Amino acid sequence: VYLPDVLLIASYYKDWAKIGGGLSSMNLLAYGEFPDNPNDYSASNLLLPRGAIINGRFDEIHPVDLTAPDEIQEFVTHSWYTYGNGLSLILISAP
Repeated sequence: VYLPDVLLIASYYKDWAKIGGGLSSMNLLAYGEFPDNPNDYSASNLLLPRGAIINGRFDEIHPVDLTAPDEIQEFVTHSWYTYGNGLSLILISAP
């Protein structure tokens, strides 16, 4: 039922497909979702895989270690806010 509704509604908003873009349409990060078995988030059990897509290469999903601080970073220079201590990289340690 859902897919026919989406296709019908999308046909009225074709011009909306041109909205957005930028780097977000080329570089994506997915944490993996929809496990076949509840609460089992192992890679083989996920409908949508985890990983990174770089430069729009959807045929090549790069593995990402979600616990490695050198792989997942947030930079203040690429955000909407400022950080008073002068650092551009925010490091968050796990509890």
